[in-house]
This record gives sequence, structure tokens and C-alpha cells, in this order.
Amino acid sequence: MLNGAVLVFLPANGTYTVLVEGLHLGPYNLAMKSLDVNGKPQTFVKIPGIANVGSTATYQVQFNATPGAHSTVTSMTTFASALADVSNGFKAGLITKQPVEQALTDLLILARDASYRNDRLDHDIERAALGVFKAVVSAETNKQITGTEPQVLQNDASYLISQIPSD
Repeated sequence: MLNGAVLVFLPANGTYTVLVEGLHLGPYNLAMKSLDVNGKPQTFVKIPGIANVGSTATYQVQFNATPGAHSTVTSMTTFASALADVSNGFKAGLITKQPVEQALTDLLILARDASYRNDRLDHDIERAALGVFKAVVSAETNKQITGTEPQVLQNDASYLISQIPSD
């Protein structure tokens, strides 16, 4: 597991972009521990990812230091980054069978291609392909998909689904 740390002293409330650059192949955790304006701890957030040499992952941090508020971290997944997560998971041995890796890749490509066309039927195809993707990940968790990879892939699919326009 790769680790690093960034300390931001007294950040202003707002939205921040965090880029994680891969130095090695393997899983990592992006963790955020924040304090409110009174110095009291807020919710601890931890999001797993998988990196490879030269990879980049983008996260959006919504920071709010108001007492009782919650700050959030969101992975800004794209189809390209989700495909990289599948590939890197296979290379790292977190997806243990090539047919599983191929099925997940094919489902992402189907959803990606449907997303390029902007009509209701294609949104339904995109949503369905990503739903099947999530179902395959669930079915293969702790079998052919191990470690933090299931959570990484579920997070990817959930974010992509959230970006599909509602018709």
C-alpha cells in the first residue's frame, strides 16, 4: 500500500482538487481527516484506489469547517480512469482471472460508447451496462476480485452512473 501525506493548515471552506500520481503498481488509500473551526474532528474519509507508474486519479474535496458540517471526497471517475482501474487491478493480481477482467472491460466500453450518443435509449444502455458491471463485481468479490479492488470498481461505477442524465 502506497502512502503519502499533505497537511493544509486552516483551509478556507470550498472545493479543492486533489491529483494522485502513481509511482508504482498497487493499491493506495486517499484519506482525509479534517477539523472544524473549533478544532474538533469531523468525519474521517478514506477512499481506496489503484495506481500504476504514471497514472493520475482526480478527487474533489468539498471542505466545510462549520461545526457539525461534513466534508466529502469524491473520485472524479472517467471511463478512461475506470478502464485503467480494471487493467491495473488485473496487473496487480487483484483481479485474478483474465475472463473477469475482459468482461469488466467490455461492459465499460459498452457504457462509454453509449454515453457518446445523447438520447434516452443510449442512457438506458449505459445505465444497464454499468449496473451489470456492478453486479459482476459483487458476484466476484473475494473470489476473482480481491483486496480493495471491489470497492474501487464499485465507486467507479457508482460515480459514472451518477453522471448519466436523467431523462
